[in-house]
Amino acid sequence: MDKLKRIILQLDQEKYKELEESLIKTHSDKFLTLLRYYRTNSTANLLEILNCNENALYVLKSRLFDKTQKYLIDNHNNSKNSDQKSIENFNQYLTEFPRDTAIAMLHEIEKKYIQLNDPANLTAIYSALKKAYHYSDKQYIYSQLYNKQVAFSISLEKADDLLFSFNKHLANYFFSNASSELDILVLLKNEIKNIHALNKSHKIELILNSILIQMLLFTRVELAEEDPVEDIIQKSETIINQYPEDKQVEQHKLLLAFFKFEYYKSINQIKKCLPYLDLVNAQSQKWLLYGNYCLALKFLFSKVEILVRFGRVKELTEEKHDHYFDNYDFYSTVAFRFYDALKNYYGGQIKEAIAILNKIIEKSSFVNFPHMEFEIKLTLAYFYYRKKEFEVAGNVLKNLSRKVNGSEEFSKYNNVKTFIKLITALLTEKKTPAYLTKQATLLEQFNFYNFSERKVLQHLQHDIETITSLKKN
Repeated sequence: MDKLKRIILQLDQEKYKELEESLIKTHSDKFLTLLRYYRTNSTANLLEILNCNENALYVLKSRLFDKTQKYLIDNHNNSKNSDQKSIENFNQYLTEFPRDTAIAMLHEIEKKYIQLNDPANLTAIYSALKKAYHYSDKQYIYSQLYNKQVAFSISLEKADDLLFSFNKHLANYFFSNASSELDILVLLKNEIKNIHALNKSHKIELILNSILIQMLLFTRVELAEEDPVEDIIQKSETIINQYPEDKQVEQHKLLLAFFKFEYYKSINQIKKCLPYLDLVNAQSQKWLLYGNYCLALKFLFSKVEILVRFGRVKELTEEKHDHYFDNYDFYSTVAFRFYDALKNYYGGQIKEAIAILNKIIEKSSFVNFPHMEFEIKLTLAYFYYRKKEFEVAGNVLKNLSRKVNGSEEFSKYNNVKTFIKLITALLTEKKTPAYLTKQATLLEQFNFYNFSERKVLQHLQHDIETITSLKKN
């Protein structure tokens, strides 16, 4: 019942207290014990605490899960705004009120949802209005408005699906660096442009802009026919400001902060990117849940790089809260574990960092994701070097060297090949002028290749330069 434990840990304090009090009132002592056990993240023997066997514990967990689920649903329903009407409510107006009154009420509600640009509720409103005007010549007008909202809802849903598919393939590209993924991204970009051409909705335009911005920021695809990143960002900002009451539009504010952070980072205007780092980081607990809407996992690596560069490592290592993410999302799961390893490393817990990386390698297959495999294994070798486990570091590098040098597919990874040579040189621990010169040359070569090719180890760049500089001195 890992799901039950996660849900209990994720309850905010107020909701947890309400659930706890409801169990106290009903004298549900065993449920209460189990709830508190999970809330405190205890590691004591649960069977002994509850004085029961495995079967009884399973039943108890299942029933507590049901109680918790019911509580959350009831709590959500009670907190809903009472003026949010469902389609059944709208149709009931036609039999509960005089016809003119019902029509007047429906038109008043219509204004609200037109302002919010809410196609789902407008579809429901026009469904009721075309019934209300069934014997009037206005019936055709509201039938057409209904059809228009249905068509728009389908277009918007299709646009959302394309955005989700785009970001999945973008994550795949981030992990694999495969050219075939770029072809798919271009096709998805063209498809969303076609949808937008048929339906000039601001919501679909925001989705299109998000796709264009990410292609320009995170891929090597040239989009000569498109506006520069900064201009597309400005267009999205204008749309967001035009619809302050639209909740779906408001969600793009955080995405735009992420895009601005990555944009200013990419053009090396680091001071400009810092405010946007803080804006996104303020939502870091839930940030990976945005993985369907953008390449959210990229923020974890960029965040480490910038905080280390600006001497703000303490903010990284003192981060205590859990991160929510989709356990079915392979990319976010691996990225978060990697991020956790980096946090441990910069917090001085190198042994723990090494254990996390080894666990990632053991539990995940990177057959189709060579770029991320290189990132993880190069980082692991570097951690072993820093821990002075030179033999183990050498073995990791030898295995990686055989892979990257043994296939034409990896010929473009000169940065990886050079870094392997650099760490191998560092492992010798020699301090002769010739070796120090060699290390400095290899670092320069690595930086050159890392600038001109798909970058690796940006999360360690500052640390690597510091170590080689100390050796040189």
